[in-house]
Amino acid sequence: MNEMASSFTWLDYSEKERQKMLDILSALKEHETRDELGLGVVRDAFSDMFFPGTSTIQTRARYFLFVPWVYKGLEEKKVPSSKIERRAREEEVRLIYALLESEDTVGVIGKREKKGLKRLPSSIYWQGLGAWGIRLCPYSISDYHRSLDAFYRFNRDTSFSYEEVIDGCERRRNWHPSLPEAPDDFPNRATFNLTDEEACYLKERALARWPNTMLAHLLDSDVPSESVPFLWDHPICPDLPDPIREKILHAKNFSEAIHGASLLYNLMLAEKMGILGGPLHEGMVSHYEDELTKWT
Repeated sequence: MNEMASSFTWLDYSEKERQKMLDILSALKEHETRDELGLGVVRDAFSDMFFPGTSTIQTRARYFLFVPWVYKGLEEKKVPSSKIERRAREEEVRLIYALLESEDTVGVIGKREKKGLKRLPSSIYWQGLGAWGIRLCPYSISDYHRSLDAFYRFNRDTSFSYEEVIDGCERRRNWHPSLPEAPDDFPNRATFNLTDEEACYLKERALARWPNTMLAHLLDSDVPSESVPFLWDHPICPDLPDPIREKILHAKNFSEAIHGASLLYNLMLAEKMGILGGPLHEGMVSHYEDELTKWT
């Protein structure tokens, strides 16, 4: 009798839910990641509220252009649905090697895995591309692949003027019409340096789609954010509209309140280690007792 490995599967009817599941799976690969208290859902809700279309694993803005450039180039070559996934993967792998030859390699997706990369940039940025209105097709990435044959047929058989629809409901494009053109040598050569045109385009997309968010106000501000430890410590907060400041207050209250639960949980683990004879429990117990007292 052969033993079968356990597995689980989900149906990706919603690209947003699919993206969240992939983020969870990525987190599980990090040995220090824990969410026994189930705070991730609340954290993600605040993240979507303040910075829609982004996540912590999206660290370089030009990927918002790299992915559409890859697919737009393949669409122009009329790559069929049966081959688009393989061809797109080949292009994204070529992009990895091109970026690794540039001067700035921080944040290159696939830097270590290269050809063996499981989660491609297109998967990581797909939901954000839709949220910012750069991707106009409403499909998951797998459904987009399946739709291309019909898309090519429609292009061939219709006299519809594409310029009549940009962000409207009747999609006749897969990508935003004002998307900057890819460099001639892309993806054989690539860097993370945004041109002025590209930076303005990405800023315009975010501001147009999400004007009343923290993301929009940060993009519209010249105040740097790199050294700000918490959202509510940012210098622009006092000048934000009341609805945003109220949401930030809720986020601050949640963060500070739930920090006590995190400390208590770790204190209980440290005490449990003592019962089980763990060698470091005394120092850990003392540390978390002190931290919990400070929090109180």
